[in-house]
Amino acid sequence: MIRGAGGLEHSENFLNDRLYWAFFHGLGNAGDLPEESAVAIERRGEVPFLNGGLFEMQEYDRRNRVHIPNDKFAEILELFERYNFTVTESTPLDIEVAVDPEMLGKVFEELVTGRHDTGSYYTPRPVVSFMCRESLKICLQNKTDETEECLKRFVDDGDATAIRDPEKLLKVLQTLRICDPACGSGAYLLGMMSELLRLREALFQTNQIDSTTTYQRKLDIIQQNLYGVDKDDFATNIAMLRLWLSLAVDFEGDTPEPLPNLDYKVATGDSLTGPAPEPPDEQIRHEDHLIRQIQEHKAEYSITYIDPEKQELREAIAELKRQLHGWQPDADGFIWQVEFSEVFQEGGFDVVIGNPPYVRQELIRPIKPTLRRLFPEVYAGTADLYVYFYKRGTELLRTSGVLTYISSNSFLRAGFSKKLRGFFAGKMRLQKLLDFGSIPVFRAHVDTCIFLVENTEPNGTVFLAATVRDQADIPRLSEAFQEHAISMRPRDLSAEGWVLTSAEAYRLLEKLENVGTSFEEYVDGGFYRGMTIGCNEAFIINEFVRQQLIFENANSSELIKPSLRGRTLKKWKVEATNEYMIVIASSTNEEWPWSNARNASEAERIFERTYPAIYQHLNSYRERLIAREDQGKFYWELRSCAYYAGFAKPKIIYPQTAKSLYACYDTDKTFGVNSIYFIPTDDLSLLAILNSQLFDWYARHKFQSLNDPWAGGRLQFLAQYMKHVPIVDRTATQRAELTNLVERILADPESGGVRDIERKIDVVVYQLYGLTDAEIELIKRSYRDAGMEV
Repeated sequence: MIRGAGGLEHSENFLNDRLYWAFFHGLGNAGDLPEESAVAIERRGEVPFLNGGLFEMQEYDRRNRVHIPNDKFAEILELFERYNFTVTESTPLDIEVAVDPEMLGKVFEELVTGRHDTGSYYTPRPVVSFMCRESLKICLQNKTDETEECLKRFVDDGDATAIRDPEKLLKVLQTLRICDPACGSGAYLLGMMSELLRLREALFQTNQIDSTTTYQRKLDIIQQNLYGVDKDDFATNIAMLRLWLSLAVDFEGDTPEPLPNLDYKVATGDSLTGPAPEPPDEQIRHEDHLIRQIQEHKAEYSITYIDPEKQELREAIAELKRQLHGWQPDADGFIWQVEFSEVFQEGGFDVVIGNPPYVRQELIRPIKPTLRRLFPEVYAGTADLYVYFYKRGTELLRTSGVLTYISSNSFLRAGFSKKLRGFFAGKMRLQKLLDFGSIPVFRAHVDTCIFLVENTEPNGTVFLAATVRDQADIPRLSEAFQEHAISMRPRDLSAEGWVLTSAEAYRLLEKLENVGTSFEEYVDGGFYRGMTIGCNEAFIINEFVRQQLIFENANSSELIKPSLRGRTLKKWKVEATNEYMIVIASSTNEEWPWSNARNASEAERIFERTYPAIYQHLNSYRERLIAREDQGKFYWELRSCAYYAGFAKPKIIYPQTAKSLYACYDTDKTFGVNSIYFIPTDDLSLLAILNSQLFDWYARHKFQSLNDPWAGGRLQFLAQYMKHVPIVDRTATQRAELTNLVERILADPESGGVRDIERKIDVVVYQLYGLTDAEIELIKRSYRDAGMEV
């Protein structure tokens, strides 16, 4: 094309004298220049007319003519010449080393400024292919009389030999309506085009139907099957470009046909903030003639190449939209029912598929009132943006339509998605769930899952779920899913959190929860969180500072206590950590010499006289201590706390977050910061239960975790989870047996025999809870499957 446009050597300025003409009066012009002179043709070169909005001159192109020196283009062209470019989109099995149109999407999503700020990340091709195929299997099964196994071979392998009614199947494929409501650079649009093309070609090869060219099949798919929306107009332009390139590569002939206009298929707009499309009502049915006219104008527009004619059609379509019920020309959000009226006249999309943006709730505060109004059924003040994409996705579906998203897997257990889980379990039919655990599918540090649901009343039938923990499985997702899939019953899913495990495991969890009493009831509510200080640097000191403070003033030792953080805890026994806490309880909890001073200044003078070294140390943090929220009656005091005395008692301490519980026993009056919890008790049999394999297995299934709990993720031992832990009653003999085993460990926690004693504890705890051999083996198999020690 560069040579056709005249090249660098024949241009005073290559951009304005050549490329400007090549793009806007060649590739984007159907030959309607006022003067088709030899000079005009020489300027634009021998380039074909391709059409497409990408080459259409916009207002800013007319306004902002820039100057780029030729030597800069020389560097760019030199870079391009180093690569082998192809216009063939890559497929999951491609090994050719070339720069293809998919690279446009990767470059766009990875490098364009601000794209990651909006939570957008490029989906790997094997993941796209898996999602497209699984969606199509469900969709085709709902719309045809073919068997599930037959459709599986057809979709996965392109084997159409067993298809009983190929004509009907072809008709279904030709009329599917598929949408990505956050399409970005078009990964799912291209993925679906590739899959639909492959299936139609399989029908042709086996049954000699749909006899046409690959180019025409692709054109049909783009014009009839695919829809996309994105907030970023640059993204939608890239998506259209990739569709055009994929289409152009299959044209057979010397001069390619003009590309279709895709403005009304890949649209720019906010998918969430517009109203939800509603079922066709009487008003809409009375407007059928308007919708038909819009459809006719859109069809004509897609193959119109002359700019004035395109502008006339755009204006005519806009006028018809204004006449439609519910049209709001100045609305902020995308008006689905109007923009894609031909789809919602028929009830909605057959498939909604995509990778909704990963945007945390802190970044969407300005639109939260709108989200609350539009999505009351799933709204939560702390919900991330993808929650609302799930709900909007279901609203776009026709009855029996399929929603397929890859998103953060936090919705499986997070509190903010409790309403979303309830919505899915109560109003949709769950189909498939693939959890990637901690595998980094994207550059984003987000644990992800693929979720497929059908817009059909739930009937209690089982669905398939799997967890894939090996990066090597991503290129072979279909096989990996089949290898790891388990059948799950929707009724086993708790509103508090979904656990992907077998029916046998659910029965065991249910059995455990029906024995004994809850942890909260067992300790009579007596489990507490460590101190929230507000300025750890001031109150947490090391051994050197401790000795210095005591050297300067001996009574400093009265206020300095051993201290722990969650990350320093070890299993069974508290060990010295060389950290200490300056503990000055609030005057609301303890009487100090300064507690009843007439004012803060007098109280501070008394504190300085009483503990001069501590005063000088804390005074160096004065401004920060005064500014903190977590303080007592005076700035040098810790916050008010009703359980200071509990720290001085024998107690069990456990971390707030850890890979496993690591509960330990303390008799040294150790304090802790807010990354630990403690239970004032000397009940060593309780410590045995908390450190047992049974409790660990229970927690990995029931507690929220940061990353996959079976692959190094950290469990959250928060009060909201711990309070429900079942603690079984124990006889005096059983208590004594467990206590004796724990005391043996505490006597020498570094001994090589500790693991053998822990296994004995596990056996006793299994017996306490009445587990059968099969149930014990189920637990041990969970650890073996995760590659963990049994």
